[in-house]
Amino acid sequence: MECETATDWIIDEKDLREVGEDKWIDSKTVQTTIPGVEYNITAFPNDDTDGEHEVAFFLYVETRVVKGKFPGN
Repeated sequence: MECETATDWIIDEKDLREVGEDKWIDSKTVQTTIPGVEYNITAFPNDDTDGEHEVAFFLYVETRVVKGKFPGN
């Protein structure tokens, strides 16, 4: 199964600057067109895990079984 998905995530500079060391900021949870599948993005703007100061982004996808939404259920 293939599903295109997109989102806009605008982070206010003030909010970004207020994220402390070893802290993160989350996007809103986005529902996809596939029943039971949603995702969100997490940004670590002060990531220093390898000695370099950088921004790390992670994509979290959550799935759950939704009965009655697919043939055979």
